[in-house]
Amino acid sequence: MRKLTNLLLIALLMSGLTFVGCSDDDDSNPTSYTEDDIVGTWKMTAMKLNGTDIDMTYVPEYLFTFNDDGTGTQSIMGIEGPITWTLEDDNKVIVLDTIEFIVSGNKMTWTEVVDEDTTIRTFTKQ
Repeated sequence: MRKLTNLLLIALLMSGLTFVGCSDDDDSNPTSYTEDDIVGTWKMTAMKLNGTDIDMTYVPEYLFTFNDDGTGTQSIMGIEGPITWTLEDDNKVIVLDTIEFIVSGNKMTWTEVVDEDTTIRTFTKQ
């Protein structure tokens, strides 16, 4: 009887390892982007403040234009200023050494924390 109990215990442990030991076949690595994917104009299309959606009707137009030579422009309400940018290996676009965008498909997000407020801006490639 003790031998049967041990065999059942071993079988139970082995079946548990089957579920724990197998990993999902999904690729956990994000898609890699190239500079060509970034070049173009990106418009802010969504904004959240502390998790609450902001009505974009009242938010001024905000654009980033990325050129293929690592330069570009930042435009708020039609007022433009020059920028420089780089694409990092982890799908981050760094603008002016201070703004960090995370790229995902045709969208980029910029999360900014000031004091206790978190603002998330989403830009969509035009």
